[in-house]
Amino acid sequence: MEAFLKDLCSNKKKSYVCDAQVQSALAGLAVALRDVLPILKSSHAQGGSPNEAASPLQESPSSSSSLINASWLLKHCSTVSSALGANYLAECIYDVATNESLDEASQQAALFDVLGSSDQAMAVLFEIMPVMREIARNMRRDELVSDDTIVQNGNAVAAAPIYVDLEEEKRQLLVQEAREAAQLAELARQELEHANSYTNASETLTHSVARQSNRDATKQVERLEKKAAQALARAKEQGAILDDEIFWKLDLQERGPGGLMKKSTNDLEALHDSLLASGAKQYYNDKGLPFGTMFEKGSGYEKVIIPAARRDESKLPDRLKVREVMDEACQRAFDGTESLNPMQSTVFDVAFWGRENMLVCAPTGAGKTNVAMLAVVSHFRDVGLLPGASTSNQTIMETGRKVVYIAPMKALAQEVVEKFSSKLKSLRLIVRELTGDMQLTRAEAESANVIVTTPEKWDVVTRKSGTDELSLGNQCGLLIIDEVHLLADDRGAVIESVVARHHRLVEACQRQLRIVALSATLPNYMDVANFLQVPPRGIFFFGPEFRPVPLQQSMIGISKKDRRQRDIKMNEICYDIVIDSLRRGYQVMVFVHSRKGTGDTARALADLAAADGALESHFVTAGKDGVAGDAYSRYKDKVTKSRDRQVAMHFQNGMGIHHAGMLRGDRKLTENMFSDGAIKILCCTA
Repeated sequence: MEAFLKDLCSNKKKSYVCDAQVQSALAGLAVALRDVLPILKSSHAQGGSPNEAASPLQESPSSSSSLINASWLLKHCSTVSSALGANYLAECIYDVATNESLDEASQQAALFDVLGSSDQAMAVLFEIMPVMREIARNMRRDELVSDDTIVQNGNAVAAAPIYVDLEEEKRQLLVQEAREAAQLAELARQELEHANSYTNASETLTHSVARQSNRDATKQVERLEKKAAQALARAKEQGAILDDEIFWKLDLQERGPGGLMKKSTNDLEALHDSLLASGAKQYYNDKGLPFGTMFEKGSGYEKVIIPAARRDESKLPDRLKVREVMDEACQRAFDGTESLNPMQSTVFDVAFWGRENMLVCAPTGAGKTNVAMLAVVSHFRDVGLLPGASTSNQTIMETGRKVVYIAPMKALAQEVVEKFSSKLKSLRLIVRELTGDMQLTRAEAESANVIVTTPEKWDVVTRKSGTDELSLGNQCGLLIIDEVHLLADDRGAVIESVVARHHRLVEACQRQLRIVALSATLPNYMDVANFLQVPPRGIFFFGPEFRPVPLQQSMIGISKKDRRQRDIKMNEICYDIVIDSLRRGYQVMVFVHSRKGTGDTARALADLAAADGALESHFVTAGKDGVAGDAYSRYKDKVTKSRDRQVAMHFQNGMGIHHAGMLRGDRKLTENMFSDGAIKILCCTA
């Protein structure tokens, strides 16, 4: 019939006479039949009655593109359960279809984001994807339903107006604010209780230490509780909360197990340990401060005294006898040492018989310098500079023959030179210093076996070395870095440059260079080991139990607000500690932050001692009997020749100062006077 009507309207050869009205009516009939016939055919094919209306998802729009219109798209969108509404979904689908920059995969992903992942949404997605071109071609955006209408049975009808109770919304907002404020206060309260449980973990303690962090946390709890009370009062004033008890019950029920609110003590401890840096767990596993910690509060200060840890020799490694583990040639470097301490015995195999990089983290005074000496002797044995010494592989190693020892300060470099010179003199090995105070000629540098320097000086030496085999930097076969934890200091960038330059030299020349790093205990030692390229076998970490002499720690906090009053109080407390040590027969070293502070502190202590009547009796060594009096007599004439008048002035009071700004001779003179007992108190920079 459709073909017949088309032929009737268009074939001019036939003799039918139709006026304009007939032709228009027939054309409209043809269009209507063209739209309805596919639906009737589809219904027949599914066994349904021709009079039954097909659902939107049962249509087969691919048979005729003219069926793809705004009404068809809205019907499909109305089957998807969405808070956005069918009109908004239709507009989004139209935007995706008309976006020419999207390929098929991008269109499908965009439709999935718009429609969702429900079964109805997926069914609509599969229906729409094949006809995206028809949607873009057959529709206009203004044909789609606007935001103020909805679709019902395929027709657009006006949406019912939505009335909002502003007062109710305000009350709900006040309730929410009150609950959030109450939860924050409760969380802060529980964290404070947990912190206090760490501080007062042992019931046997007869004292308690109030930490500053706990005091700050207490103030924070008070502030949050005040805010919570204010929020609750505002909600009650507006009638949002009528009964406090009902509010708190609902709040606890709705709070849920989220965050840290419902975590047990064990869970919180596990979370705390997991956030610590690698290697720090063994210092924080014990709750609170050690047993025996004392707290003292005086006028203008607070003091916490942590007793020295008990040293249990039975739990430490056995001591190695030097004669049993070294041959005679190597033993000469350890004259006067019968056995290695537990820390040195632990690292002996790697330090003396190995060639891999090493990182040794141990407390101050644990004997790290002797670990460096083990590596030095091992290096000279392997390169053939120790006649008669037995090597591990009986072959001479092809590497740099010099040892470079990097000390953090010139004063320490000078001390290392003296110590290594006395130890290696019997092996006919030469130790020289290369710092800002001591320059080396080319001949002296070539003849030196061990060069002791500072990071800045060695950075300058190696910066222009390149791959020249004769350069001083490329003759290094063993690099010892003392106090490597200074990587975190302002000078850490210089140490990083030196290490990176040596790593590059190893890769360029394909020659082994050993790095031995010594450090105080630090929590992230594994990060430092990775930077130094230390294998697991060469990493050693020792706790305070390896300290030969137990250390008692005292932390004193000055509570004075005024800076001048604070300095005065600090000098008074320092004097009390100094005079207590002098009365027990000990010498004292006072560390300050600046060079100028050394002289200021020495003068303040002398004034306080004079006012207390203790200057002549405990400070001054002039005219005294015994070692101190004899030492004073020996250095009396030498002090008068010093260029620094402060040296002579403080010497008269039995005191001395020491910092890097002094002349090398004055520093050496002060060190010798303190070592021999001519002065009892030394004020120096850290």
